[in-house]
Amino acid sequence: MIPTWKAKRELRRLKMQLLQWHWILFGGLLRRLYDRRRARLVKVHDGAQPVRDRIAVTLCFQPRGILPTFLAELDHFVASGFSPVVVSNLPLAPQDRDALLARSLMVIERPNYGYDFGGYREGILCLLERGLRPESLILKNDSVWFPIWPDSDLLARCMADEHDLFGIFLNAHGRKHRQTHLQSYFYRFGGRLVASPEFERYWRGLLMTNNKHAVVRQCETRLTGWFRDRGFSVGQAFDAQAMRAAMRSLGDAELLDVIRYQVRVETRLEKDLRPLIDDPGAPDWRSRIEALIDAGRFRNYHMIAHPHILFGALRSSLLKKDRQLIYQIQRQEIRDRGYDARMLAVFRDEIGGWDGG
Repeated sequence: MIPTWKAKRELRRLKMQLLQWHWILFGGLLRRLYDRRRARLVKVHDGAQPVRDRIAVTLCFQPRGILPTFLAELDHFVASGFSPVVVSNLPLAPQDRDALLARSLMVIERPNYGYDFGGYREGILCLLERGLRPESLILKNDSVWFPIWPDSDLLARCMADEHDLFGIFLNAHGRKHRQTHLQSYFYRFGGRLVASPEFERYWRGLLMTNNKHAVVRQCETRLTGWFRDRGFSVGQAFDAQAMRAAMRSLGDAELLDVIRYQVRVETRLEKDLRPLIDDPGAPDWRSRIEALIDAGRFRNYHMIAHPHILFGALRSSLLKKDRQLIYQIQRQEIRDRGYDARMLAVFRDEIGGWDGG
C-alpha cells in the first residue's frame, strides 16, 4: 500500500506537471515583462564586505526572521575568503537587513518569483551589471543547512577542484544522458566559465516561472548539460557510485541501522529488506545486502541517506531542511545515533527544534 505522504506528494507533482505548459510556452515573454519591472521590484543594498575574487550568492526565504544558522553560514563564507551576496526572496525587517549587511557584499530584496533559480539569476545579474566576474562563484539555496560541522572542508574541496562547474551530487540517468545533472542546492562556477559569454547568456535567457516542477525540469535538470555541451567540464563531490561505496564501507551494526531506516523512507524495499532485518545473524546476511547495493536497489538520492552514510562515511556538510516525513525520520535518526553531538551548537539547536516549529 502506498503511504499517504507519498500519494500526496505524487498528486502534487502531477498537478504541477499539468500547470507548467503555459509557463514554458510563454516563458520568454514573462521573463521580459519581469525584467522590465526589475528596477521597481528589486532593492539592492551595499554591505560592509569588500569585493573578493570569491563570491557566494546565497539565497534566503525566512518569513519568521533571519535564522541564526543563516548568519553562521555567512560568517563561514567570510572566514573562508568569500564575499557573500544575499538574495532574500521576501522583504526584510530592518534589524535583519542590518545583520546581513554586516556580513555581505550586497543584500538584494526581491519578490519570491522563480524559486531558487530566480534568486540565483538576480544575484548573478546584479554582479554582472557591476562588472564583477569572480574567479570562483558559489550558488547556494536555503533548502539546506550549511556548514553543520566545525571542521567542514566543503569550501576547500570546491576550491581545489579544477572543473569549470562543480556540485555536490550528480544525478545520473543512464540512457537519458541529457537529464544527468548536478543537484541545484549548491554549485560552484570557476573563473573560465564565469568569464565566458555563455555564462551571461544562460542566466539572461533563463526560464522565469513560479511552477516548481517547471523550475526543476527546465532549469535544474538542464543547467549541467547546457554548460557541458558548450565545452565546460563538470565535477561533483559525490555520485551513485560513491554512495554505494560508502554503504559497503559500513560495519554490520551500522548496516543494520541503515536497512531498518531504508524500509521507513523507501517502502518499496520492504519485501527485500524485511528478511534481513528479522535475521541479522544469517551466514550470508552481508553478502545479500551487498548484492542489493551493487544492483542499485537502494535510493541514490544523496540528501535522504542515513546519517551513517551521509555524515559517517561521506562527511557531508549539508543537511536538508524539508519537513516531509522522510526528512523528519532522518533528523530523528541523527539524534538517535548521536551525530548531533558534534554539530556546531547553533545548528544543533535549530535542527533539534525544527520539526516542532
